[in-house]
Amino acid sequence: MSVKIDTTGHRVFRVFNGLLLFIVALTMLVPMLSVLKDSLDFQPRSQLRLALIPQEFTLFYYRRVLNDVSVYRPFLNSVLITAVGTALSLFVNSTAAYTMSRRDIRGNVFFVYFLVIIPMVLGGGGIIANFVWFRALGILNTYFVMILPMVAMGFYMIIIRTFYWSIPFSLTESAQLDGASEFTIYQKIIAPLSKAVYAAIALFAGVQYWNNWLYAFMFVHNPRLYPFPVKLRAMLFFTQDAERLLQEWALQQGIDISEVMITFEGTASAVIVVSILPILVVYPYLQRYFAQGVRIGAIKG
Repeated sequence: MSVKIDTTGHRVFRVFNGLLLFIVALTMLVPMLSVLKDSLDFQPRSQLRLALIPQEFTLFYYRRVLNDVSVYRPFLNSVLITAVGTALSLFVNSTAAYTMSRRDIRGNVFFVYFLVIIPMVLGGGGIIANFVWFRALGILNTYFVMILPMVAMGFYMIIIRTFYWSIPFSLTESAQLDGASEFTIYQKIIAPLSKAVYAAIALFAGVQYWNNWLYAFMFVHNPRLYPFPVKLRAMLFFTQDAERLLQEWALQQGIDISEVMITFEGTASAVIVVSILPILVVYPYLQRYFAQGVRIGAIKG
């Protein structure tokens, strides 16, 4: 039976910890609510004020974004890149972690230090080195340049490997005695028991692929291949032409722009909200595995 210690120091720590977490949550929540409010608000010109609640609810900015046909292809490109990249990343990192989790395999230390730790510390060599390497591989200006560079990640391998160590070795040992191959052991025993850590890694990788714009911006020159973050970056740059076109479109929709404040920031906020919706939709399905997978993968050994 465990004894719960409740001293003055523990109570002060809990209060301080609660206040700190509340402040951190507030600093994250307020900007998100502000962006959401700007995307849903027609603010009357006579009542301009700072607020987190829309004064005059509208879907005008979202209709404007959805009416822009140039948004759809980058969005679908990002969906394709994220889906393929996440699947490849999960397979490559999980199989590599399985190899590194086997202490009886020769070269295990080499894999851990030279293929995981050193790349994590030194990085990928910089943009110039990456450009030369990608050109040699022939993947410049293709989908592959936005997928392959982030497939193998040492951080993911370490988390998955540590999770594998929590699985009893007797399970794999008995399978080996029955004549099962290493890939059969991974496929039939290890993978079904590792759904928690796989869900956590899938969420990490999915967010990374969805938000990545650097590789597309630096190494892709075909606009038809651009992912959504590149389109988002282009739409967030304010120009007087964009403001004028927005007001002209509002007049076509029968909106009196002399009564309400139509701003480019509203369109930009709507685009930002649309960009985070896929992650918000996927997260609830992975949430029940997420905390368990990260906790066991990071601590248990």
